[in-house]
Amino acid sequence: MEKNITDLIKSFHKIAKKRWIKSSFENNKIGNVGLTFEQELNKIPDNMYFPDFEGIEIKCSTRFSDFPIFLLSCSFDGPTYPEINRLIDKYGYYDKVFTDKKVLFEDINTKSTHIVNNNWIFKLEIDRYEKKIFLAIYDLNNNLIEKESFLYFDTLYNHVMTKLHQLAVIKASKKIDNNIKYFRYYELSIYNIISFDKFIELLETQVITVSLVGRISKSSDSYGRYRNKNLEFKIKKENIDLLFNKVYYYNYDTNITFKKKDI
Repeated sequence: MEKNITDLIKSFHKIAKKRWIKSSFENNKIGNVGLTFEQELNKIPDNMYFPDFEGIEIKCSTRFSDFPIFLLSCSFDGPTYPEINRLIDKYGYYDKVFTDKKVLFEDINTKSTHIVNNNWIFKLEIDRYEKKIFLAIYDLNNNLIEKESFLYFDTLYNHVMTKLHQLAVIKASKKIDNNIKYFRYYELSIYNIISFDKFIELLETQVITVSLVGRISKSSDSYGRYRNKNLEFKIKKENIDLLFNKVYYYNYDTNITFKKKDI
C-alpha cells in the first residue's frame, strides 16, 4: 500500500477513536467539519490548490448533508487578468450589505442556461478543437453578446491532476450541545481519479457543475473584501464513482474494510 494512504489511514483511526470532537471554530460555517478534521491532522487551513495531506485531497461531509462535493477552483486565463473583475464590473449586481460593491455569484453550466440579473444568459461552452472552455453570454433572445472569457484545458489539467490525483472522502456525524458543534468521524473512502478526459466528459454532460463566484466576505477575518473570485467545480456525492475509482474503504462503526489489491 502506498505510504501516503497508509499514513492517512493511521491518522483517521486515531481521530475516529476520539469519538466526539469539539468543532475547532465557533461560528456555523459549513466547512467546519473539514476544518476541524484538518486541525486534528495539525494542518493549517489554506486556499492553495495543492492537496491537503501527502498528495491526497481531503473532503469531509456530515452524514445527512446533501451538499455536493467541492472539487477545486480555477480562474479564467483571459482575455484580461483577473478576468472575473471585468465580468463583475460589466455584469455584476450590487451586494445587499456592501451596497457600493458589485458581486457575481452564478451557476454556469454546459447543458442548462442560467439567467443573470434578469438581463443575460450565461453558459459554459467547451471547445475541444481550441482546447478551451468559454463563458458565452447571450441576451434574453439568445443573441450572442460575447464569448471572450476562457480557461485553457492545460490550466485546468494542471489544477485537476495536482489537486485531485488522489481523493479522500470522510464522513462524520454531527451534534450540537449548548450551541457548540461536535463531530464524530466514522467513514473513510480513498479514490484515484480516472482521467482528465473523464473530467471534461463529465463537465460536458453537467455531471460536474460550475459556479462563477465573485463575492464579498461577511466573515470577521476578511470582512468586506472580495473572496472566491474564480470558477468552482462541484460534483454530487452519488456521482463520485463516475470520476474516481475507489481503492480503499473503512467504516469505524461497522469495521467493514475494502482494499484494492494493487494500491
